[in-house]
Amino acid sequence: MVFIEINRLSKYYKDFCALRQITYIQEKEGNIAILGPNGSGKSTLLKILSGILHPSEGEVKVFGFRPYEKKKSYLLKISYVNPQKTRLIFDVSAMDNLYLFGSAYGLSFKEIKTRAEKLSTMLGVEHKLQSPVRNLSFGERVKIELITALLHAPDLLLLDEPFVGLDFMARKTLQDLFVQTKTNVIITSHLIDGLTSFVENVILLNRGEVVYAGRLERMYERVKGKKTVILYVNDETIYLPGFIKRGKWEYGALVEEDKIGDLYSSLVSNSSIEKIEIRSPEIEDIIGELLFG
Repeated sequence: MVFIEINRLSKYYKDFCALRQITYIQEKEGNIAILGPNGSGKSTLLKILSGILHPSEGEVKVFGFRPYEKKKSYLLKISYVNPQKTRLIFDVSAMDNLYLFGSAYGLSFKEIKTRAEKLSTMLGVEHKLQSPVRNLSFGERVKIELITALLHAPDLLLLDEPFVGLDFMARKTLQDLFVQTKTNVIITSHLIDGLTSFVENVILLNRGEVVYAGRLERMYERVKGKKTVILYVNDETIYLPGFIKRGKWEYGALVEEDKIGDLYSSLVSNSSIEKIEIRSPEIEDIIGELLFG
């Protein structure tokens, strides 16, 4: 059975086209990242794969099911998590939430307790299970939310921007969990750092269209050995050769690592430049490289 089949998928909201003619086929199971800048259609595609949204045009199948039909046999195979829109009940303990969600999937209290203890230990929140949800930090709530999604051992975990608002260590803990779990993961993100440890394939979107679809390492090869250089300026009319204007007071460029020293020296004396940042390559840079490089 083919894992995912997307054929000429489009999604419209009145006059706005969120996704345009998306086609992607992956026969074997595996982890997928849906990447792209904000507003590129990532969450819309994830919601269609989960069955929350109905396609406007085209066909989508996951494990041979059409997600929008919401068949019970499909819903039992998946979990969908958006940490920004929590489904946890704040006035009861984390463990009571787990009992509630586990029971909804037909698990016994003993099964829930055993699985909750194992998953909470993996995520480092085993000492928080008896705490009211309202007393947990945002990162701890995200971890409890993930445990509720994994209790029934789904075949597919759909995650909408799970790393937003988390510090480095919290992100690393989640990444390690995704490496260890046997559940397939489809994750949306506007960041690329940290995905290489557990993601094999990628769908890169820009303005609702596919820019790249395939192996993550092949896409990443396009920016290997390069860094993103961000300039914050005090003169919006400044001309900076090789840099693209990313905002009223911000410019960016993808630069070879061995050339950054000379570039920095040439820029640091420019009084129109307030601040220089050097980062790992960003999604916008990869899109630019794929489209124009």
